[in-house]
Amino acid sequence: MMQNIPVYLFTGFLDSGKTKLIRETLIQQGFAKGSATLLILCEDGEEEYNKIQMEKNDISIVEVEKEELFNHQKIKEWIEEYTPDQIFIEYNGMWEVGPLFEGKLPKYCEIVQTLTCIDSSTFETYLLNMRPMIMEQIFSSDVIIFNRFNQQMSKQKFRLAIKGQNKKAQI
Repeated sequence: MMQNIPVYLFTGFLDSGKTKLIRETLIQQGFAKGSATLLILCEDGEEEYNKIQMEKNDISIVEVEKEELFNHQKIKEWIEEYTPDQIFIEYNGMWEVGPLFEGKLPKYCEIVQTLTCIDSSTFETYLLNMRPMIMEQIFSSDVIIFNRFNQQMSKQKFRLAIKGQNKKAQI
């Protein structure tokens, strides 16, 4: 019987800071130390991973270019191939998050934390134009991280927008 594998899910739109957060968490904060990690990349952003540094820290990277290729069977195959102790998923901000919580992952994979990165400079525009997509990410998140925040922005306004959708989220 396979032991439960913790899954850390990182959501947010392109250029919101997901890659940098994952890199800092795994390498600089030592989260990968002593654990085989499978990093599943579901989008190709501006920031990149240093493949040599990742290999040195026992982090295997799988890149998924199409949503239909990110499915239950493929995830099982990757787990069998890489035998990870933990999984980090850099999710594509344009894909629905719901299916991950509804059986896309094998039953022995448990999402233990969902983190959502938001670019503060585009947040209000996204709320106006892509509200259902951003709200789905916020609703399922444990932690919301605002990047590129400046003093002219209203912390209270951002906080109210988040807490109106997800009272339990840490901001």
